[in-house]
Amino acid sequence: MQIIDSHFHWWPRSIFDKLCKRGSFPKARVNTHGGYDYMRRADSGQHLNSWAEWFDLDKQFEYLERLGHQFSVILSIGPFSVAFSDMPVEEGRDYALMWNEAMADAQKKYPGRVWASAAVPLQDTRTAIETVDDAVNRLGLMGVNLPGSVGADARIDAERLEPFYAHIEKLGLPLFLHPTDVIFQDMLDGYDGALHLSLGRVIEVSVAAMRLILSGVMERHPELKIVMSHTRRIAALPGRPHGQEFQGRQAVSSGPGLHEAHVYGHGVSALCRHEVRDRLLRHRPRYVRH
Repeated sequence: MQIIDSHFHWWPRSIFDKLCKRGSFPKARVNTHGGYDYMRRADSGQHLNSWAEWFDLDKQFEYLERLGHQFSVILSIGPFSVAFSDMPVEEGRDYALMWNEAMADAQKKYPGRVWASAAVPLQDTRTAIETVDDAVNRLGLMGVNLPGSVGADARIDAERLEPFYAHIEKLGLPLFLHPTDVIFQDMLDGYDGALHLSLGRVIEVSVAAMRLILSGVMERHPELKIVMSHTRRIAALPGRPHGQEFQGRQAVSSGPGLHEAHVYGHGVSALCRHEVRDRLLRHRPRYVRH
């Protein structure tokens, strides 16, 4: 069986080694698990922790091959995607270029098995667009990562980002929307991260998606494609039963002229304008188990 894993993270050590040398926050430090702790600010109650497996793509593929199937993967950044918008824009751009070049190298090393998406600094719209063009035209990356916030600013629906979304739509690139442990982490602190990891990430990515809907971004850009992670236990939204969990595969009837959207068991959904709106604001979806 050939399987494409659309929610796959691999992080290059070179980025975190560089962050370890950064004098001010945000910065990183080596931890005892073979990975790094990413620290956004000094007074943060929780840090983004990683371990050795996140940084060894060869070993990740060795594990996949032992499962007896042919795997290909789509590399997205995950919770670290906010980092490039956490620092001054020129520095964020340089880190993004460094990340994107590492992703391009992974594509070359595993042709036909690895497709990678780009990091962007969203503090400045023009810089974000230029970074995307470089990632696509020079490096051959296939998508763009959209953090749940621009640094500590939750407004990923800010008017100044309208040209960015229009450009992504024009290029036909998917946007990988992933929670980034910023907006709700402090208020859900404690209990060894249990509140935030079980609820905070789901709430953050759900709020980010709703911002794109309610602001009209999805309506103004009907061909914009969003790949939304961590929706298996999606927060209670209009049109969804409170506390409803996705089980297995969900199929949504979108109506005449609209595509069908699916949410698979690992919690990733590929959405476009009408599918998002119809799913979350109008209809109760059909649940299909298999």
